[in-house]
Amino acid sequence: MKKNLLFIIIAGFLLSACIASSGLSFSKKDVKDFPNLVQNSDFEIPNDSTNVLKNWTIMNDTAKKFVVLTNKESFSGKNALEIKNPSQDVLIISDAFEIDHNGGYYSYCHLKSLNKCDKKITVFFFAFDGNGKRKDRYREKYNISQDWKQYDVSSGFFDRNVKYGRIIISLPKDENQIYYLDDVESFKVYKFNK
Repeated sequence: MKKNLLFIIIAGFLLSACIASSGLSFSKKDVKDFPNLVQNSDFEIPNDSTNVLKNWTIMNDTAKKFVVLTNKESFSGKNALEIKNPSQDVLIISDAFEIDHNGGYYSYCHLKSLNKCDKKITVFFFAFDGNGKRKDRYREKYNISQDWKQYDVSSGFFDRNVKYGRIIISLPKDENQIYYLDDVESFKVYKFNK
């Protein structure tokens, strides 16, 4: 009985230590003067003639009809994305940017909702190898505010084969809601020793 109890205590201690040591928590103060890796991060480069948002992808053709560039609301600059009355979840995906598998990254976006919202948004950082195969995924879920707020995700300790990253913002279906998205940025803020 004592051996079993000792084993459970040691296993619990080891498991909690592993979980605690794998978490990352960077913040805006870690950004310093590092360059933003996300292209057209504040949506100032307008859509082209085919109504495709420059440097961004809206997952699923039917979801594209909910997303427009607007100058009615913005966190920074003149423009933001307006996601109006989505009847399905909407995924907004940045173009891929190069990352270092030994790097630590801090990524964020600014969002607000027009109406009170009890659904959660998700901010993802996906890491891919040179062939486009997803190797790592980091995410944070948040309740969204009616005021502009920053929502972030920290990532690192990547698979050694990663080459590229993408930021993905997932907005929940809500046919009575309007979301605004602006200022999506990602920074390499740390280099882990090999």
